[in-house]
Amino acid sequence: MSKFASGLKLHTPDGDVFDVAEFPSGRTWAVDHPEAGLTTVAVSLDALLEEFPPGTRVERPGEAS
Repeated sequence: MSKFASGLKLHTPDGDVFDVAEFPSGRTWAVDHPEAGLTTVAVSLDALLEEFPPGTRVERPGEAS
């Protein structure tokens, strides 16, 4: 069976938490504002992190928050 997207969270230094889907291709999709449906898409997690404040931390499934 082929791999599906995996979920992770981005924690900003200000305390905001963003849900992110990371696809097998490396592309990422971050939910910026769930109520309005606003998202940010990038070609890689590194490219996505460039748009977040310095010090943003990645939390993968199974890691402590």
